[in-house]
Amino acid sequence: MAVGEAAADAGHLLSGWADALEGLQAEAEMLRAAAEQTLDDLDLAGLAVQEAAANHDRARAALRRVRMSGGEDGPDPSAVRPAWSRLEAASSTQAHAERRLEELTGRLGDIRAEARALLDRHQAAAAMVASALRDARPEPAALPTFMLRLTSTTVPPGVGALTNGDGRLDATELELLRRALAGGRPAVIHDALSAMSPAELQTALSTLTEQLAWTDGVPQHIRVAANRVVMESHLEVLAAEMATLDPNLLHDVWDELVDSFRPEEYLGAGAAGFVTGPRIAHTDTEKLAKLQARMERIRRWLDDEPQRQIIAFVLPADVVNGDGAVVEVFGDLDTAAHIGVLVPGIWNHPDNYDEVFRPSVTTLLSGVSEDTALVAYLGYDAPSGLLHHATVTADEAERGAVAAAAFIDGRGASGQDPHVTLIGHSYGSRTAAETAQLTEGVHDLVLLGSPGVGVATAAELGVDPEHVWVGRNDHDEIRFVPPVQLGPLGHGRDPTDTAFGGNLLHAGPGRHPHYFDPGRGIGASVAHLIEGEYDEADVAAVRGPGERPEAHPGSLPGVPAIPWVTVPADPTDGADPWLPSVGIPDGLPVYLPPWTS
Repeated sequence: MAVGEAAADAGHLLSGWADALEGLQAEAEMLRAAAEQTLDDLDLAGLAVQEAAANHDRARAALRRVRMSGGEDGPDPSAVRPAWSRLEAASSTQAHAERRLEELTGRLGDIRAEARALLDRHQAAAAMVASALRDARPEPAALPTFMLRLTSTTVPPGVGALTNGDGRLDATELELLRRALAGGRPAVIHDALSAMSPAELQTALSTLTEQLAWTDGVPQHIRVAANRVVMESHLEVLAAEMATLDPNLLHDVWDELVDSFRPEEYLGAGAAGFVTGPRIAHTDTEKLAKLQARMERIRRWLDDEPQRQIIAFVLPADVVNGDGAVVEVFGDLDTAAHIGVLVPGIWNHPDNYDEVFRPSVTTLLSGVSEDTALVAYLGYDAPSGLLHHATVTADEAERGAVAAAAFIDGRGASGQDPHVTLIGHSYGSRTAAETAQLTEGVHDLVLLGSPGVGVATAAELGVDPEHVWVGRNDHDEIRFVPPVQLGPLGHGRDPTDTAFGGNLLHAGPGRHPHYFDPGRGIGASVAHLIEGEYDEADVAAVRGPGERPEAHPGSLPGVPAIPWVTVPADPTDGADPWLPSVGIPDGLPVYLPPWTS
């Protein structure tokens, strides 16, 4: 064909393609509008599912309380029926919300398919023009970024990739990523972030730092990088707080106390002058020292120990007196075949993490293989001491369990199906037990030095009783904690009680903090359990699902008969080399609420 004829043909094709492109662009804009509306609907549907799930959980908890409220004869049927009806209604609402979410996801999938077909037509026309022009191949007009995102196949169908892979994130893509981090499934979040280029990830890190730092499903290396940025910002917060303090300025404690109560609001203007008290002066030296220590710790993690894999670090709102949280990983969560999550108890906080909790995890790490990852999970506000009111209630454990369960649910985001072992020590055993009841991702549950976990038997923990393991050191002071639960106070039956069930591990002569000291037998057993090597664990007794306590034969006038247990005598008969004898009388009755489910 002559060059002139080829040019004429190419001109005709270009003219026709230009006309067709206008129609394609109009269709693309219609698809864009439909997709954006669907995404907005998905947002609302996601919130509806979350609210329905929360209502379902509340209804289930209410039913459980009703079922626990009965005495020896069981709960009142007239109270159970309404609670059961509310649970059924909540279940129906939740199912409807989930169907709506599934419907919208399917609609987004249909829009994606239409966008794919539209792009194919556009590319076919461009290919014809390119062939006609031979070496003179103009680039096809760029389609909207949104359409290119819809046609990507890097994440499950019906969801769509978050970026177009062009090395940058535009405002629409950032907004979609923000929505995904706020409520997306961990697997979708993981796949979408894994598909991003380094430049796109850098943009995301600088824009959505905190969301990437604390969201389950974010690949581990991205989460570590985001938390390093977060810690850098925390240094600025701490420095600003320190700038407000003066080590030489005297404060009067009584004046500060009077000011906090604002007596003029109750006694009238000038009343504060009549309120007197002892003059006790102090300076900001202690506060400054605490903040300085926190800054030095963060700088050490960032500069001197860059290999640390901290996947969550939270500075408390009260930067002087609050505790905050820290979660550190040893190994690779995204590829590990086995994961052990360790939850500590009272007196643990980020300020003493390196000295108190972390050494236990590193000691345990020496007993596991390279395909095992360990997690030091101080991701909740552990009570501050024995006399703290939170220590004798499950409040902090229940709050911490929600985040811990979400963390465990996100462990399969990379496509792996790891074997997860949850280990709780001291009050952390109550947190671990509450967590196990909120997720199906726990394969083995280990309770060490436990004051009780709020249930009477291993069968009530949401884990197969054959995979519940308990242990207590011979000289652990926790054995003197009465196995009491009266309303919100106390933690209930001692898990080492034979009737609790599960598997009892051989422990050693150590005290309460010494379960993972080098050379301790129970630490080796826990390492074997993490890797599923059950025959290698040192098991003292296999006790089955457990037995509920029997009802007390008598009761006080007007008070229903309630179950009871007895506190055993000091197991060392006063010969404990670690503690003086406390002389607990043998057979002392301790009353518990009805153990009914």
